[in-house]
Amino acid sequence: FVIEPWKRSLDVTNTLMPPRRGGQYNIQCAHSFFNPEMQHTLMPKSRTFYTTIIRSPLKRFKSAFSYYGADNKENPDGTLSLEESILKRFTNSIPTNTTASVAFIPNGLAFDLGFKHFMERPGLLQDKIEDFVAHLAQEFDFVMLTDYFDESLVLLKQMMGWEYKDIFYILRFSGKDRTRKEEIMAVETENLIKEYNIVDVQIYNFFYQMYRKKVTEFGEERLKQETAEFRRLRDEFLDNCYDRKNGSEFFGDWVMTEWANTEPSCQFLHFPDIKMDFLVSELQATNDFNEPDQDEILNGYKKKPMENEFRDLLLNIQFKQSGPSTTVLE
Repeated sequence: FVIEPWKRSLDVTNTLMPPRRGGQYNIQCAHSFFNPEMQHTLMPKSRTFYTTIIRSPLKRFKSAFSYYGADNKENPDGTLSLEESILKRFTNSIPTNTTASVAFIPNGLAFDLGFKHFMERPGLLQDKIEDFVAHLAQEFDFVMLTDYFDESLVLLKQMMGWEYKDIFYILRFSGKDRTRKEEIMAVETENLIKEYNIVDVQIYNFFYQMYRKKVTEFGEERLKQETAEFRRLRDEFLDNCYDRKNGSEFFGDWVMTEWANTEPSCQFLHFPDIKMDFLVSELQATNDFNEPDQDEILNGYKKKPMENEFRDLLLNIQFKQSGPSTTVLE
């Protein structure tokens, strides 16, 4: 695994956790800014399937506007609607012919995918966007869409030769406080948001068309049937693993069933992602949990050893591993 520093950047290679001894990186699954030059060094395109996932720019912007604190800053007393809060901040921030604001909130998708290097080039904004989209089309083998998450997973399963059990997931940090984000806005406001996020809009529109092409090649009716079957199997799996009548999937506090206590897949899916990161870090740094200098090795990569209770649990799961593999997507 490529385990990255918390700064979400692959620019500083000496802070990366190395692969296990004698091995090579075979998967990267953490948040990161896309840096093709460094990514190709770690995982050459000749042997790597590159994929990412993107979200509708309108939904992404509304969510980021709240998540990164802009909504609270513009609306500290809570008297404004989300639409009014957005208009208050961004009415005078429309892109020009040569540049656009690219950061965590505006054009955040372009920001994560590395558009800043294209923005620095001379010339018209539209030319920069078109060059960037063409660049991304060459870099990624498949771009999933959050708006068609299950369908995207089914397509990815087919491309990778996986089984349904390999794409089971549980939701994390999804669905909290949706009321404000789902406010109906005037068409003029939505158009303003799209104009402000012009880079993200064009990226999304291009890869939506690529997604539709994949659907046509796969077969639209076949995709509907396989997505329905995937959802049925996922629900069946989750019912076997967890008491879903109590607790919340969002907070990960479902109680595991008796069957789940002997099924590694249930336990891995239920496990906090940060703790899983610690587990992989320890295993890659030391190959096992028994080397006397493991703490020193981990400290060299700014990683803290895992608490004993989590280490014991994961060791127990690791040595009992016999169930299906699982994929947890954020």
